[in-house]
Amino acid sequence: MNIEDLDKQNNARKMVGHVAATMDLLIAPHPFKSHFLYGNSTSEHRYINASSENSDYILFIIPASWGKGHHDLKNHPGVIRFEPSKGFPNDSPWSAQRGEIFITDISNNNFSGEFYCYESPNDSVNKPALLGGSFKIDFTSGK
Repeated sequence: MNIEDLDKQNNARKMVGHVAATMDLLIAPHPFKSHFLYGNSTSEHRYINASSENSDYILFIIPASWGKGHHDLKNHPGVIRFEPSKGFPNDSPWSAQRGEIFITDISNNNFSGEFYCYESPNDSVNKPALLGGSFKIDFTSGK
């Protein structure tokens, strides 16, 4: 995926907030903590681009129609995308095929929630995955 093109397409700006998760990759789990955060909130969706210090990326394209509560990703592939850094040569970019986003606040200055997701739509395949994830974004902080 071309992240720069997605940022331009979504008019992403630098944001205040955080994204964190455990990257349960093919070889071993590793922590993800956002170092840079870009995003935008439109009438169609909320776009979030979180990159770690090691250049791993988690991208969210969350429908604006999703309010507070649980949202199943099985019927919405592509809402969460993951691109590992070159430090994980056995892993490749993927889109979540199952999992859940739990939105706890939908205000523009405190869009927050939790998530977990898996690349495989098959319930018996649990790697790669993003587990124990959380996000909190202030869309009004964009510069």
